[in-house]
Amino acid sequence: MGDDIELLYSKFHILVYCLILIYMMRIVFTGGGTGGHIFPLIAVSQALRKLTAHYDEFPEFWYCGSSSEYWTLLANQGIGIKNIASSKFRRYLDMGNIIDIPKFFISIVQAFWKLFWLMPDIVFSKGGSGSIPVVLAAVFYRIPVIVHESDSIPSLTTKITARYASRVAFSFETSTRLLHAKARAALTGNPVREVFFTRNTAKSQEDLKRELGFEIDKPLILFLGGSQGASSINDFVVDNIELLLKKFQILHQTGPLHYKNIEEEINSILKNTSGILYKYKGFGLLDGVSGDGAELSRVMRGADIIVSRSGSGALFEIAALGKPAILIPLPSAAADHQRHNAYEYIKTGAALIIEEDNFSPHVFLHEVEKLLGDDSKLESMREGARMFARPHAARVIAEEILKLAYVS
Repeated sequence: MGDDIELLYSKFHILVYCLILIYMMRIVFTGGGTGGHIFPLIAVSQALRKLTAHYDEFPEFWYCGSSSEYWTLLANQGIGIKNIASSKFRRYLDMGNIIDIPKFFISIVQAFWKLFWLMPDIVFSKGGSGSIPVVLAAVFYRIPVIVHESDSIPSLTTKITARYASRVAFSFETSTRLLHAKARAALTGNPVREVFFTRNTAKSQEDLKRELGFEIDKPLILFLGGSQGASSINDFVVDNIELLLKKFQILHQTGPLHYKNIEEEINSILKNTSGILYKYKGFGLLDGVSGDGAELSRVMRGADIIVSRSGSGALFEIAALGKPAILIPLPSAAADHQRHNAYEYIKTGAALIIEEDNFSPHVFLHEVEKLLGDDSKLESMREGARMFARPHAARVIAEEILKLAYVS
């Protein structure tokens, strides 16, 4: 008798748990495998938490995709992980296509299976080829989908998934003209984590320089290569480190995979140069394990000028902080989108562009010294950056997610 009651009690708990899973709001995020996809998803999740803070139960957040290097960051933001095989669409002949074509079909099966058990109220896609299987599965199950396009040139993934989306959001006005989405579209900007608008606002740039271990009266240049690092920017810094440090102090985000080798090279070059090594600091990825962007935003606030690739995420973070920038577009980016992003961005006067073919010590030093000698130009660039920023992008998207989730 006791065993029967215990079994019945156990079954009751399982039933209650299943009912909770059925009725709790569940939101699935999906995207490609870089920080340019993951960090905006985190920004939207932060906005959703704020909007649902008064709910009896927080919505469940899940990420469906590969991006294993970012799983710790996602988990620390309270986002569950459902792994889906990664595949890539290459519009050129490559042996990788032989492997990735079957992987794509495997990922579709995985997406259908995992969404069946999650059965979310809505899917928010940040693009990247890894998001296509999840979007297709969502459409099959009649789950609403919101697609966000980061760049000024719509990606192939967005062109495919926008056909099935309930809503499409854009970061750049040009992409709204190039992609004629059937769904209702909006120009939102790219979601940026809230720390870029709120943290350290009471501290002066001089205070931040001092905290970072630099002199407050010497220019501090921050080199950013995106979440994965940029080989040509890394090579430029290493090849010209002595020349750069004669004039500036340098902060350098190398990318996690390149950090150790670059640190060894820099130390080797500077070991016989007394009193200069302290002017250089290198980092793998300036985001720690929390994923909230606190360390990256602190470092960016301390810099006088930021040298960066022109991925959408970097541009909107620079704009959020109102920082003058020199942009080095990645020439091999799909559809040359980084170059188009950069030229859209400089329309407000927020940055200068140096094409990679012209990225030489002579050109770079000339442009930086000219900027540092012109306070009015620097202030104009700061104002242009602030004009470009979209501080409410994450909230606008989060509100639309909740609206569609309730309707569904």
